[in-house]
Amino acid sequence: MPRHTAILGLAAMGISLWSLLSAQETPLVAPESVAAARKFRLSVPGAPRLDSTATLTQAALVITDASGKSFRYERSPAFDTPDGRYWGFFSPAAQQALRWPVSGRGTMLVGDPQGTAWQESLQQVQPAAFEDQPAERPIIRPAPLTEGGVTGAAPRPGPSAPQPAVADSRPGGEVHLTIGSDRRGRPRLGLIDPTGAVRLWEATPAGWKGFAELTGVNLLPGAPLGMAPDVTPRMMRVYTIDAGGGLVQLTSGQGSIPIAPQTHFPPGGGLTVRAGERGTSAVAVDSSGQLWNLDLLPQEPLHPRHEVLERTPGLLLPGSPVTDVDAPLSGGGQLRELFVTGARGVLLRYQQTLGGWSSAEPLAEGFVPGAPVAALYYRAPNGIVSLCLAAVDWRGQLQFLSGAPGNLHVSVIDRGTLPPGAWVMIHSSVEGLLVTAVGGDGGWRVWRPSGLGGAWEATLVQHGFPPGAPVFADPVSGGLLCVDVRGRVVGAVHRLDHWECTLCHHDIPLPPKLVSRRVIPSAPLPPARVTFTNGGPEELLVQLADAADPSRSREIALPPGAAESVVLERDGGALLEEVSLRPGPAGEWLQHIEQYPLPPQPRYLLAVWAKRTTYSYIDNRKNRPAGALPSFDLHSHVSIGVMQLPGGEWLCDGETIDLFREASRNRNPGAAVWFGPPQAPPRFVPRQ
Repeated sequence: MPRHTAILGLAAMGISLWSLLSAQETPLVAPESVAAARKFRLSVPGAPRLDSTATLTQAALVITDASGKSFRYERSPAFDTPDGRYWGFFSPAAQQALRWPVSGRGTMLVGDPQGTAWQESLQQVQPAAFEDQPAERPIIRPAPLTEGGVTGAAPRPGPSAPQPAVADSRPGGEVHLTIGSDRRGRPRLGLIDPTGAVRLWEATPAGWKGFAELTGVNLLPGAPLGMAPDVTPRMMRVYTIDAGGGLVQLTSGQGSIPIAPQTHFPPGGGLTVRAGERGTSAVAVDSSGQLWNLDLLPQEPLHPRHEVLERTPGLLLPGSPVTDVDAPLSGGGQLRELFVTGARGVLLRYQQTLGGWSSAEPLAEGFVPGAPVAALYYRAPNGIVSLCLAAVDWRGQLQFLSGAPGNLHVSVIDRGTLPPGAWVMIHSSVEGLLVTAVGGDGGWRVWRPSGLGGAWEATLVQHGFPPGAPVFADPVSGGLLCVDVRGRVVGAVHRLDHWECTLCHHDIPLPPKLVSRRVIPSAPLPPARVTFTNGGPEELLVQLADAADPSRSREIALPPGAAESVVLERDGGALLEEVSLRPGPAGEWLQHIEQYPLPPQPRYLLAVWAKRTTYSYIDNRKNRPAGALPSFDLHSHVSIGVMQLPGGEWLCDGETIDLFREASRNRNPGAAVWFGPPQAPPRFVPRQ
């Protein structure tokens, strides 16, 4: 695979900046991350003394006037406009409502507490300058959009009016569901919605139906969570890692209860909860890279039985997802096993034995560090049980490994459709084994063995999902579940020769059936000329990943003080057209067509490296023998940081960006691991 394609594929993993702006049902979210804020300028033409600033987060809008006094407006979806152009806010102290332009530009609307009288504000909304953005930005990777009809379209998230009683998505699109059972064995589904509340769903004859919410403090919308039965009928105990890096438990009416407060985890990191007859436990990798097995219901609360399973420094990346499965034993019984991808891209296995846990056993290599790995012990119709693993490697290849742990057969079942490191699930259905994942184009696909020489057959479930989003098994229908770009839980069931999709809904007798989606592109914006400069003391090498045109991904060398101008294409946005069938008043099914605006998508991601002396060998002996190693310096590329350029008109023509300064301010040098090292190898430079 050409290097530019590999770089693009790695950049395509995850979510785009605009998807952070556009959780569809309740679209207001922090664009940079769930914990960060976006800043705006509010200016009155001709009256600079009246200029103010605004800080936008997923929970509130804070306006600070020229005198420094701040006014806080809480998020109020009731004041959103039906056309999706404005988000609503309300100040209980001032008894005033505001409508904020979704585009981040234009005029605010000011209204009364009832939301019946609205008038335009004199202040004009504009995004703050590039250098005014928060210093800490998350790792964000652009996802490509394939323009065209339903079969090729990859809808991007975009703002729209909220739909009541529909599950909302995590800012950024990737939403983790958890499925469990209450103490009477009735299925339950949970997720964290954009308000930071845990929404619980129960199974009904018509599908999943929301019935309760649990509130906590600083929960990350869409983050991984786990569930266990609660003593309260119908209710569940829910566990997650909050924005402060603490593992917390939530139960009805009790808020957040800390678990293992002495241990810090990456906020919103991987968490796998196991609830059974032997108790409730969780596995997670903390902020130092240690793998923990945590006792969530200790018999002695003051002395919980938490244990560290892996202490080796640098072996695991903090927050890596861990897969927890049961391995059947030949003589009966089961053995607990954990699977995780290490910091060097090696698939590792841990086994629980009578004497404790085994050390890490390497099974395969060549994968994205810290990426999720699917694992399942599958019993074939002939009774043979095999370990099945699946993960997406550096090149975007979906690899399937099966057999005995020490003798795994490897096959590539898909090439280039999935973002590297995407979430993959292996499922044992009534029709046999299947593998499912969401591609870089937003298409949700399922692969099944065809029985012809080890080949696999792929089928499309539906378009319109966040690239690489996790998929879950539905214990009620026997099908699958995934959350789409508009934040709705979509259920899929295989019917004869096709997948039938339904939208999980609260307040109607039968859930709508999703028929199709297509993207209608808007006219593109003219290209922007951007000048990259190097204000640092070292030579920089920049990897520029172009998500829309892989052939234009390239590397740029910038000596200290140098500048280089590049011409970058800009997307003009699009419309997402969705066709669904909804039940009518007489029991008939009515076709329903909706269109939602999709904002321009960013397409450029930059990894910035510095050429630095990383090792020196000096031999100061006066009588150095012949053939001795001469003194030398080793020059290597050291990652400075990763940054994303905004999309659409937010990428300004004529803009100048100091790459050393901006990449350094992001404070995410480890993000460059997703790109791989630059093409240029380390150099040995002889000393004079």
